[in-house]
Amino acid sequence: MLYDECLRLAKAPSPPAVFQNYETNALASLPPISTLPSLLEFNETALRECSPVYYISDLHLEHQIANKFPDGATEKQVERYLQTIVRNLFPEAFLEDIAHNLSPIVLFAGDICASFKLAELFYAKFISQWDKLERDFHRTRRKQFIPIQQELDSLWTQIAELEQSVNEWSSHHGWTKRATKPLDQYDSVPPEIRQASSTLSTLKEQASSLRSQLPDDLYWNSPFKKHFHFVYAILGNHELWDFNNLDDCIRSYQDLFQKLEICFLHNNIAWFGKTNGIFCNDYTHHPQLLIEDSAVDNDSAIDDDFHYYSHIFQSVMIVGGIGFAGCNSKFNAINGIYQNALSRQEEIEQSNLWHSTYLSALASAKAQNKLLIVLTHNPIFDWQATPAFLSNCIYFSGHTHRNFFQAEPNQNFYCYADNQIGYHGTHFHLKRISIYRNRNPFADYPDGCYEVSSTDYLAFYNYMCEPIAGNGRVEYQLKQGNSHFYMIKSEGYYGFFLTSKSGTCICAGGRLKKISKSSDIRYFQLNFSNMIRSYWNALSPYRKAQEEISNYVKRFGGTGTIHGCIIDIDFYCHIFLSPEDGEITYYYSPFYGYIDAYPNLLELVQSNNPELAQNLLNLLSGSGTVSDVSLAVSHSHIHDSFIPIDIKNSLYAVSNRLNQLQRLFEKHILRAWNDQLLLGADSDNPPSLPSENLEQ
Repeated sequence: MLYDECLRLAKAPSPPAVFQNYETNALASLPPISTLPSLLEFNETALRECSPVYYISDLHLEHQIANKFPDGATEKQVERYLQTIVRNLFPEAFLEDIAHNLSPIVLFAGDICASFKLAELFYAKFISQWDKLERDFHRTRRKQFIPIQQELDSLWTQIAELEQSVNEWSSHHGWTKRATKPLDQYDSVPPEIRQASSTLSTLKEQASSLRSQLPDDLYWNSPFKKHFHFVYAILGNHELWDFNNLDDCIRSYQDLFQKLEICFLHNNIAWFGKTNGIFCNDYTHHPQLLIEDSAVDNDSAIDDDFHYYSHIFQSVMIVGGIGFAGCNSKFNAINGIYQNALSRQEEIEQSNLWHSTYLSALASAKAQNKLLIVLTHNPIFDWQATPAFLSNCIYFSGHTHRNFFQAEPNQNFYCYADNQIGYHGTHFHLKRISIYRNRNPFADYPDGCYEVSSTDYLAFYNYMCEPIAGNGRVEYQLKQGNSHFYMIKSEGYYGFFLTSKSGTCICAGGRLKKISKSSDIRYFQLNFSNMIRSYWNALSPYRKAQEEISNYVKRFGGTGTIHGCIIDIDFYCHIFLSPEDGEITYYYSPFYGYIDAYPNLLELVQSNNPELAQNLLNLLSGSGTVSDVSLAVSHSHIHDSFIPIDIKNSLYAVSNRLNQLQRLFEKHILRAWNDQLLLGADSDNPPSLPSENLEQ
């Protein structure tokens, strides 16, 4: 019976004394819910570059079943309890991610159970439950749109009847070929036909509006389509207990996971390919570095799931395996952690094989500017002689039954080992984090000056959520062979410079600005921190005023986004704060180059956004004043029509110039250089640069 097998494995001998002496870091603090750099945590574009990742390890299902049924249980009781555990694994956030098409990634970090039969049941129930959640969501979603669908059906019926009437008249009176515009625009057409034609146009507009509210799959009444589940599983040492050797264990789990379309990682790397959404190498004991299948470039070879989910792995790779304890002299195969499946010598060999895979994955991820997820059962100090978490990596592990979390945001690495359930756990749930998929190619560079590539420069701007279409000017200069491209880094601030015989340019995105006739990069490195400090001191008062306005706008529901001299209220309504005299302009702009100015903030939002206007009125009545953000109620002239703006010499030009400088605050990137600012700088005793947790 299944219960007897669970009881046998739950009572198998283990070395508790050694286990308690296991060296591990304590849980120092609660982990963040996101690895998004603090610079970008309110950036909507950056948030879209995050993927939800759920993880769990050390469920030890045999122990949970033995704890639940100390006096015995039938097969059905065990299966029902297993189903309960599986249902509890999915938190509410998982359903929300499904609803928002965020494509959850699930990581199982080993020691789920020792019994292979129990593993078959558990993973099958897990996939089945995920499918059920998606089907239920699809069904609920369809019900929510039934009123719209019914109204749309009614409109199409009316449209069909009117079209038939109008077409019959047109055909009978010879207007089918004569009419070059709607019939309601011809005076010679009878009034009742003109009215029908006009009504037809109105109904079609209403139908088009309703159609836009219906998702395509609901409009076409498409059946539920199951998408590929991003589930990655590795083995733990307990999975080996039911086998005589590692080879048999791997083959059995390989067959199981292939049937369930779960990606099984054992000393290999995974990312998108053409088969089932995931392409993995053969399950051998030799580390193999995957390369993308050339067939992926052929659209006919790519299934719908690839197009649906391709954004997830454009910047992410996953490497996984047990890891083993080859470097742990205290708690290893000698203590029986694999039962009879692995000797100490084999364990060391397997650790070495895993470590080779890990190093290959690191090199590949760095070469491709991809973030690397490292999924192992054993913690890093079990399989690496000199443990070191590396930048642009996110580590997941288990095994110790001691939940811990470690992070170095400035180096952009995280280690999550904080959802280990253990032998006596009672809360069975997947833990969620949000992973920012882009990587900073310069995260592990110490402060200094470095010659860098244009490719890394583009990757850095992607990381900063400011993708550049290209870096052609720099690349052209470099191809001439007489130029050098440098990155200067100091206390989390960055600057990029191109030097040549004609002088030095500073990079501002994809543009170059000539700043000196000198090509000596040492001058710019020596004065880099002072230049940042000078700009910071010069711009801080103005920036503070902008942030006060921005915070006020956010209080009544506006976006409050700052770009250049402009603070956004919504997509069309804006506030311009002049850096010259502090004058505030409230304006509405339906498109670039045209504005409609208003005398105060209240009239601006009342005229263009009633919902925000009500929020603002509530805010003003609560504060008892209308003086916030210089809310003048005196009326000045309001333009009756939109005014075309001379963009080159207008507030737009001033704002665009200032926007370059404000990258210093927003992204810690220096994009301008003015030697005049250095005249008052104290280079002998420079204070520390303004610091926040901004570089990740």
